[in-house]
Amino acid sequence: DDLLKSFNSKDITKLSSGIDSIDKCFNGGFKDGSVTTILGIDGDIGKNIWSLNSIYNSISNDKNVLVIFPDESEDVLYQRLILRHSYDSRFENELVCDEDGNYDENIVNNVCLDFYDSLSKHLIVMGEDEFDISTVTSLQRLFVVAEHQFNERFESGIDLVIIDNFNNMKLNDGKKND
Repeated sequence: DDLLKSFNSKDITKLSSGIDSIDKCFNGGFKDGSVTTILGIDGDIGKNIWSLNSIYNSISNDKNVLVIFPDESEDVLYQRLILRHSYDSRFENELVCDEDGNYDENIVNNVCLDFYDSLSKHLIVMGEDEFDISTVTSLQRLFVVAEHQFNERFESGIDLVIIDNFNNMKLNDGKKND
């Protein structure tokens, strides 16, 4: 009975995935303090879009997010989040490129400034160039550093951790996980 009640408890803090149909499956979102693993096949962009929406929804709701992005640079994630941010209803136009692949500079400036002023403070991104995870201890250090930075900013720690891809992470013996 207690286990069944825990699934339906209204006292448990939930963190929205940013996708209503997914949140419904999780009875309102991800349970606070839990680990949720999203698996997909290589080349499938579904989990990446889900991650991006979860990150965006969380930072939009003043939640602190640590993103470990081992396959790409920090800039790539920021570009994706800024493009996502441009779809916010407060902007007259979203960021779309013209036939030559160029974006309107005024829209880019407005969206970027708003993103950095209002959302980026709730985000710590560790891209491929920013860290080396060769042991479990180095991964734990990464969490401690992020927790400390968020505590200094907001007097609260990490609310969500997204690890985009485990495939190229090296843990314990320094060998690539396959």
